[in-house]
Amino acid sequence: MEVQLRKGERFRGLLAFSNDEILALEVEGHLLELRRREVVSERYLDRDSTWIAAAKSASGLLGFERIPLGEGGLLAAARQAFADQAQVLFLPSRAPSAWAQLPEGADSRGPFPLWDPIPALPLECVPHLVALGSEGEEYPWAAALLGELGPGDLVLLEAMASPLALSGFLGQLRWAYVGGRALGLRFYDPRVLGDLWENLDPGNLGLVFGGAWTRDERGQEDLRCVLCDGTLAALSLRCSGCGAPLLGNEEAPFLLGAQARVEGEDLVVARPQVGIGARRSLARPLSKGRKALWLEPAVVKALGGAYRKRIEGGEGSEPGSGGAMVGAKT
Repeated sequence: MEVQLRKGERFRGLLAFSNDEILALEVEGHLLELRRREVVSERYLDRDSTWIAAAKSASGLLGFERIPLGEGGLLAAARQAFADQAQVLFLPSRAPSAWAQLPEGADSRGPFPLWDPIPALPLECVPHLVALGSEGEEYPWAAALLGELGPGDLVLLEAMASPLALSGFLGQLRWAYVGGRALGLRFYDPRVLGDLWENLDPGNLGLVFGGAWTRDERGQEDLRCVLCDGTLAALSLRCSGCGAPLLGNEEAPFLLGAQARVEGEDLVVARPQVGIGARRSLARPLSKGRKALWLEPAVVKALGGAYRKRIEGGEGSEPGSGGAMVGAKT
């Protein structure tokens, strides 16, 4: 809303609190308390196109960019989209030759598994995360990996956080809770990722991007690091607790600045669009410790419908995938 004071001053901000004596606005990340007797006019701006950005996607929460792969291929497109902040989410089983050539010894760039393997799901079938490295200091093994993976085998992520820290966060998204059931979610499948972009409700979409904007059970909102739950200082893109760097803008930081997948001859990049009028729509439930998606049955139905539509269109799916949601545990 916009308010004008008796002294002629005007302020625009998000209405945080109002009663007969006080009107509180959040202005550029700071709380401004005004006495009602000082306010001579107030105007709600919900329908003002200069205040709330126009929708840039079907949901209005994501903006999309298509980058042609061209002669430089996927590596060049990833550099163009994410510079030196590109990380690759993949299944080792989809690149057996590169996986067999993985250098011995630890490397801070990865690859790191998102969760521990089990006999029924060996290491080659567990999603891994690896950073491509900065330009001029490329990770040769990661470049070889990109050369072997097919268009439907990888997801690209933009992040400044370390691959190890990021893999720990992503591993928590393995299960999505629907009522009293936990269903496996194939968020690391690029085809499923597109379904999530289109069908997830705003709060869960915010979690998929590691959004810092949160809302507790009472509706109180705060900025908290998705890795350690530490409170982010106002207008800061670095967690004061664990030191994790975030991307986006200072008013609505994200662990992932963008996600991307290959469609045809293009790299399709999705970024959260969170101007001051939209950031709260992406607020995720405040849940300290383990993060998880909590989905309404209608969302699961939409994901299943998107999967069936893809199959009917002849795109196919990998054997045993069962679509976006697989298996169940109680």
